[in-house]
Amino acid sequence: MNERTAVAERGAYRSVEALLLAEGTHYAGAKKWLPRCGWMMGPAKQCYRNSAKLTHKDPARYRYCEGFALSTSLGPLEHAWVEDSRDGLVIDRTWPSGAVEYLGVRFDFKFLCANLVNQGRYGVLGSIEAVRRILADPEFRVKALV
Repeated sequence: MNERTAVAERGAYRSVEALLLAEGTHYAGAKKWLPRCGWMMGPAKQCYRNSAKLTHKDPARYRYCEGFALSTSLGPLEHAWVEDSRDGLVIDRTWPSGAVEYLGVRFDFKFLCANLVNQGRYGVLGSIEAVRRILADPEFRVKALV
């Protein structure tokens, strides 16, 4: 039995927080932005859009993530970022200094695009319909998460 099959057999989750704790990935900090690093900072307060647009540039390299981020000045906040598959590190195009810690799940690129078309807006975990299916339906969750 592979890891994804084992995940599917766990059944439903009661909350997004339970999902994140069970299946999320923890990241300590983010890459620092440097000129010619291959990506640019995006507009403030548009983390879902900023992360989705970078993922769209190269879906094989960049993995879209959502969950919570912890900064030194603010408490944990709902947030989106990108994981660089080359080194497994966080790229945060919204917070110039990045966050201290991140906890989130990676979404499949095709699922991310389909959710954007269906919802007409960026962000997955803010969509009641998507969250309801991800939490309740293990087979759907396996297709939605990477």
